[in-house]
Amino acid sequence: MIKYPEKVKEYFINKYDGYDYRRGWIKCNCPICDEEHKFGVNLEKDWAHCFKCGYASNIHSCIMKAEKLDSFPKYVSYINSLTGVEIRKTKAKEFISPDRILPEGFKLLKYGDSLIARAARKHIEGRGFTVKSLSRKGIGYVDTKGKYFGYLILPIKVDNKVTFFQTRKIIGTGPKFNNPTWEDLGIGKSLVLFNGGILLSNTKVYLVESIFNALTLGNQAIAMLGKALSSRQRYLLMNSPVEEVIIMLDPDAYKEALKLGMELCTYKKVKVVLLPDDKDVNDIGKEAALALEEKTEYGRYPKLLMAWKNLKSRESILQRSY
Repeated sequence: MIKYPEKVKEYFINKYDGYDYRRGWIKCNCPICDEEHKFGVNLEKDWAHCFKCGYASNIHSCIMKAEKLDSFPKYVSYINSLTGVEIRKTKAKEFISPDRILPEGFKLLKYGDSLIARAARKHIEGRGFTVKSLSRKGIGYVDTKGKYFGYLILPIKVDNKVTFFQTRKIIGTGPKFNNPTWEDLGIGKSLVLFNGGILLSNTKVYLVESIFNALTLGNQAIAMLGKALSSRQRYLLMNSPVEEVIIMLDPDAYKEALKLGMELCTYKKVKVVLLPDDKDVNDIGKEAALALEEKTEYGRYPKLLMAWKNLKSRESILQRSY
């Protein structure tokens, strides 16, 4: 829990030209790189993150770094002593949050009979899911003109509330993925995990890249939404009661999976599963993925390091051969 939340809020608003932004976030100048209004602070989540320099930490560590405080007691004393903070500069800002996270025109998969609705249902059935099961998870599509026209919408919840969503093009032109930006929602994918709520209730979890891979494995699986854990995602995992982590990244990210295994194996029991070439979890299915897990031994740091070095060495040889 944040100590003295009102004083912490005053610190960022006054000293770093901050203002209330969206969904509990304060937006301000970065105390580390000084970039204007690229720094986000969330008192409820105890997190601070710069979208320019990449700095990310819990709030007390951020303030300690900014103020050059070398111990937590000094931080508490500093915050407790604040009776006002020198204002660097003042700007009048106001932001009105949108009423909804999901885009205008969003419909659940089970509703509608447009060309896009049929394409969306065909796409998810082709991946081995049913319309009914994914509709229950809040997955849908957009068939009205706009930024997300022709995209599947995959909601991501934090504390049982939709906080972010990812997209997947199913029909028409445009990029394969067209995810909302920080400016759209006041949050980015590096701050969330798909199905991350299970970290508080499970002792064993599966880490995969994509939402469809997580849906394939079921309620023990978490999607990282990329090939590497962000600082915030790593913080959530490391500070959870989870004891065992099964890493199942796509084959082209096996080196990243080994590196992640090395980072985690000191604190958690870890398996790094190697999937068949060009196949992800959704491609091979749950049964085959669990069979591969069964055959994979738990990884200790020296073994994972050797595998990582061997893979890196093979990549270097291949690069020299071209």
